[in-house]
Amino acid sequence: MELRSRRLDGPARGIIMTMLGAVLFSLMPLWVRSVQPPFAPAMVFYRALIGSATMAVLVLGLPAYRAQLRELLRRPRLLALLAGMGACMGTSTLFYFLALTHTTVAKALLLSYTSPIYVAILGPLVLKEPSHRLTWVAVALGLTGIACITEPQHLLTVQSSEAIGILAGLLSGLGFGGVFLFGRYLAPHVSSLVRVMAGGTVVSLLMLPWMFQTDLSFLTHNFLWLALLGIVCMAIPFALFFQGQSYIPAQASSLISLLEPVCGIFIGYLAFGETLSPLAGLGAALILISTYLAGRTAGGP
Repeated sequence: MELRSRRLDGPARGIIMTMLGAVLFSLMPLWVRSVQPPFAPAMVFYRALIGSATMAVLVLGLPAYRAQLRELLRRPRLLALLAGMGACMGTSTLFYFLALTHTTVAKALLLSYTSPIYVAILGPLVLKEPSHRLTWVAVALGLTGIACITEPQHLLTVQSSEAIGILAGLLSGLGFGGVFLFGRYLAPHVSSLVRVMAGGTVVSLLMLPWMFQTDLSFLTHNFLWLALLGIVCMAIPFALFFQGQSYIPAQASSLISLLEPVCGIFIGYLAFGETLSPLAGLGAALILISTYLAGRTAGGP
């Protein structure tokens, strides 16, 4: 057998990179729960700042990436698209935290993971990607799985006071969908490291006002956990996501990202002793099937 035949083809590489990125994103609770005091906006700011700074060291230290930066400065359209991607990264996080404070965790989580719906609708229109016949089946299974994980009884009752939270959750999902769409569009033009650096920089600027609500001791006391959040749960997984988009469509990428809450279930069970209900197990199984179907869609219609 030739060595070449053992190598992963393009879609397989993209699927594995996206899956690894989702696994790394799911580690976030391990570090978030170690940060004291647990002030979420400051965590988001320092996570983005440390993640983008890490990428900046790599980008500015390698001649090829420095040349790409110089080229980008002469292409305002690409700069605008990078800014749009960063704005989506920031607003998806901001609206998610807003949803958490105005509705239940279950509803906030479910609505923030509606991004595959937006990508399935907009991907063929914006990116001219072919729509696979299995895409909507995978979307339905994935969202049903998320609903099972968050326990349906927490989703059925809606209070009038939750309107802001529900709207924020929907906007969070739309923002995350925008990350996939911008990232896929930029894939042929901008390297994954530069995309992470630019996106993290925009998020840092958006979150800057909240940084002033904490003093320097917040950073010094929690630096290890914030560094892990910025590098392990932001810089590396986003780089894997963006690199994977060079090989698979945005629709497949957004669906495979639903693997994150599945990993989160088992991390909660193993690290924090959280209960693993049969319904959550069913939800995890449905998401795994959705991920498998997304892998099938990555090969074409």
